[in-house]
Amino acid sequence: MIGFNIMKFDQIRNKFAGTIKEAASMITGNDQLELKGETHFSKAKFKSYMSLNDDIADIKKLNVEKINDRIDRYKKQINLAYWANVNNIEDNSQIVLHAQEALPEIYTIKKIHITIVIGRIVMQIGDQEERVYSPCDVIDVPIRTMMKIKNRSSYKSATIIMKS
Repeated sequence: MIGFNIMKFDQIRNKFAGTIKEAASMITGNDQLELKGETHFSKAKFKSYMSLNDDIADIKKLNVEKINDRIDRYKKQINLAYWANVNNIEDNSQIVLHAQEALPEIYTIKKIHITIVIGRIVMQIGDQEERVYSPCDVIDVPIRTMMKIKNRSSYKSATIIMKS
């Protein structure tokens, strides 16, 4: 921010010096003074273009970061949306949840069995209270049941889902 202000001050100073020197050259008829004034104006224009280029580069960088963040969010949503439809679960499917990640509510249309492979997950099946499941736990989920799956740990968790 300080560099930005110094750059602006330098531009203003060069424009002002250019104006003074050109005015003085018109009064005195000194061509060299006029050239010096034009040089100051050129410096000010060049520095404003450089400042503008820096601003554009900063804006591009911010936009690229925003776009990458948005792409990451969409990828996550697409991945989660895929798993939200239990019809997509094949005979043996796997869900990997990153730390603090959760799936949207899933409504099962077939009976499924979920086996926790890595990590711990918090799951709510139907009207039951949330429960923590650990590796090797096998969970039977009845047909036409709403369920919520969350990973509240700071590590990844993985499950295998099998249709019955």
